Amino acid sequence: MNDKIYYESNLCLDFTKSRLAKKVDKKGFGGLSSVDFIVETENKSIFIEVKNISSGEEEQQKEWINELSKPKQNPFLFKMGVKFKDTILKKWAMNEDYDKEIHYIVILKFDKFNVSQRYKLWKEFHSYLPLCLRTNPDFKRKVTLTRWKIYNVEEWNNDTYYRKFPIRVLGHV
Repeated sequence: MNDKIYYESNLCLDFTKSRLAKKVDKKGFGGLSSVDFIVETENKSIFIEVKNISSGEEEQQKEWINELSKPKQNPFLFKMGVKFKDTILKKWAMNEDYDKEIHYIVILKFDKFNVSQRYKLWKEFHSYLPLCLRTNPDFKRKVTLTRWKIYNVEEWNNDTYYRKFPIRVLGHV
């Protein structure tokens, strides 16, 4: 079995073309949450969170639509922001480097949530992320978050950069 192929939420994520790939969302890790994966290339750290909502029950999907559609103080985006910040804090506590630019990608597999809804969510996403970490002159270490996106599986696979790390949907979802 390849140690850079992962199975998560009825998806197969193939990071074999990465320099390093690891699953980092260990439960109970000092009370911190985390993104699901960190994928390293020569010059980027890609933080990836996977949400496969399409595999849930109908009632659960309705709850997700309500949560994802909240205009202000969106609980989903708040959780995604916390996961990013906690992952950065863990990397800092473990004395890992920050010399690469960081991308934060949320893979949202939810067929009932269309492109325009995802775009609207993405437009609000930045307000939940600590973008000041790359520009504040008082900080001694910079965290260069240069890209944040909310993709579905197809958009991820069609992206000119990320398609080298393909994602497949498994089984009937």
